[in-house]
Amino acid sequence: MREDKKMHAHVTKSGYKYYTPRRTASEAPQAPKESKWKKGARWTKQALLAGFKNLPGLIMRAAVLMVTTPLMILLFILNLIKSLIATAIGWFVFKVASYFILGFGIAGYTFLIQKDIPAPEWFNNMMTDFVFPHGIPIYYWWETTIIVVLSVITALSLTLYPNEA
Repeated sequence: MREDKKMHAHVTKSGYKYYTPRRTASEAPQAPKESKWKKGARWTKQALLAGFKNLPGLIMRAAVLMVTTPLMILLFILNLIKSLIATAIGWFVFKVASYFILGFGIAGYTFLIQKDIPAPEWFNNMMTDFVFPHGIPIYYWWETTIIVVLSVITALSLTLYPNEA
C-alpha cells in the first residue's frame, strides 16, 4: 500500500492505527496581529449594529408599555372598585349568615336542654353589637382591613390574569 503524503499514520499501544492530516508550513494558523483598539472598535461596531437591528422592536415595546400602562392603571382602579363593593356585600352576608347559624345553634341547644330557658343577654344584643355595631354594617378596623386586602388581591388577579378569572 502506498503511503499518503497528506496524512500522518499513528499506532496506539494496543495496535490501533489512525491517521491525522499533515500541515504544511503555509497552512499553519498564525495569530492575527491586531491591536486592542482595533478589536475594541470591531466589538463596538458589532454591538451598535445589533442594537440598530433590535431598535424597531424596542421602540414598539416601549410604545406598547407607554400606551398600556395608563389603561392597566385605569382597569385596576375599576376592578378595585368592583371588588370592594362585592367583598363588602359578601362580608355583610357572611356576618348575617353567621348570626343566624349561631342563633339556630343556641336555640337548638336550649331546646334540647330545657324549653323555658330564655336566650342569653349577649345573644339578644348580638344583632346590634355584631351585625350592626353603632348602626353601621362594617365598623371595626379589622373588618375593613380584611375587605381591603381581599379586594386588592381580587383586583390584581382580575387585572393581570383576566382570562383565568
